[in-house]
Amino acid sequence: MKEQVEEKHQSGKARQGNIYDVFVKNIFGQLLIFVDFLLNYADREFVDEIILDEISLAPTHHIDPSGSERILDLVFSCPLKNKNNAKAAIIFEHAS
Repeated sequence: MKEQVEEKHQSGKARQGNIYDVFVKNIFGQLLIFVDFLLNYADREFVDEIILDEISLAPTHHIDPSGSERILDLVFSCPLKNKNNAKAAIIFEHAS
């Protein structure tokens, strides 16, 4: 049986969450840890294209083309070098 914990979202609403999901969100939600993860584990060519000191957390609500809404675990907005205001979105999502 997986342990459940209560987690608060940016909206201030609390919901039940898997203890592992909450742990990952709390750790990787810290930008310094996320950037360190990218530098040490992500594809080097990809990381070289990102302005690392401008990465920010992005909204976690997603509405797909069919209109259904979903809340993602973590979303990061990553501005790209040499691109006119282009950004990459990195999504952390765990599906049980």
